[in-house]
Amino acid sequence: MLLQLLEALRSTSSCPVEPNSVAAAIAEACRLWSDTQYDRRRRVIEAVCEKWGVSVQVLDESLGALLKPFEPAALRSLAAKAPKARLLLGIIAPGNVVGAGLHEIVQGLVAGASLAVKTSSSEPFFFPQFVRTVVELEPSLGKKIAVLNWGREQRGLTETLLRTCNTVAAFGEDTTIEALVSAPDLLPFGTRFSGALIALGDSYELRAHRLEALARALARDVVLFEQRGCLSPHHVFVQSRNEQEARDFASLLARMLDELQQSLPAPKRFDLDGAAAVRAIREETRWRKLGGEPVELWEGASFAYTVVFDRDSAFRISPQHRTVYVSFLPEISQLDVRLAHVAGRLEAFALWVPESLSEKVKSKLRAHGVSYFCEPGQMQSPPVEWPHGGGQLLKRLGYSP
Repeated sequence: MLLQLLEALRSTSSCPVEPNSVAAAIAEACRLWSDTQYDRRRRVIEAVCEKWGVSVQVLDESLGALLKPFEPAALRSLAAKAPKARLLLGIIAPGNVVGAGLHEIVQGLVAGASLAVKTSSSEPFFFPQFVRTVVELEPSLGKKIAVLNWGREQRGLTETLLRTCNTVAAFGEDTTIEALVSAPDLLPFGTRFSGALIALGDSYELRAHRLEALARALARDVVLFEQRGCLSPHHVFVQSRNEQEARDFASLLARMLDELQQSLPAPKRFDLDGAAAVRAIREETRWRKLGGEPVELWEGASFAYTVVFDRDSAFRISPQHRTVYVSFLPEISQLDVRLAHVAGRLEAFALWVPESLSEKVKSKLRAHGVSYFCEPGQMQSPPVEWPHGGGQLLKRLGYSP
């Protein structure tokens, strides 16, 4: 049955739908789904929250951030650049973030590709309902996209998908991707991480009034999607002439995370491994401080949040659960050393730097694999044409650089 379905989809890849019509349908679908009272959205949110234990408020805010860039003008711009991608694109969606893979699905549909979307057993809710909305708005897409679901233990079905599609974009943890290496044309989107750089330079006193807004914006970036996805910040570098200013920012970030508890409450359930990892970080930090090391710890009750100031640390990967590191960066030139061990695994960086340093900083970060830059507070809203993972799918579909 699966093979027949995939072959039928593949046959439609030579019959593209007009890009502007596809773009208009997606824009309208995103407008509908941006309404928190839209029935399908509400039912999906409820199902995910029940399964994962996250709060409705956080998931509502997170999904709103994801859908925000898919506005009519941005989609028309994508349609104007649409190539003629006569292929069957497979998407193996991850199960850790609701809607992850939406950019790739939109880029593929607008380009004219047919799509087979395999959802995760831990998040089978969003894409079937979202695609249903799109197809109702543009019925001709009904023969060009299918949303499928099976467990990872059904290897035969996965191998059929890999063998039949012209290209497969696979999302998930590195261990998940490694199990798919036999695919002839696999585009792997494995485990990746994001961070932030706040450059105070010599003008701390002039900019101090903005620090609270910056800390609040970064706290929101941490909280959305509960730090599950590749766009969630793990480490914040504060460039300044004064170490105390970096410590103060860490304290401010902790206060903003604490305040966000009122409107965006932390999950009520924690997995045992995650809770153990957070506890280990807290205890490690306490012992290091007792030993005289330049570290500080701020923590919320019941693992609500954890902020660690680790003065000289290189980029550290957090165990999620609203855990974030902050470090002091005396000079921008030191950023390369701090990021060297995660080169090629970075996805996004939130930046607040002087205009005169912006391109220099971005150039450094691109060399480490960063594909998306934004202001603090916008990390979960990459543009429609986001070159995720270095733009490998955009290139495969035939979009111009």
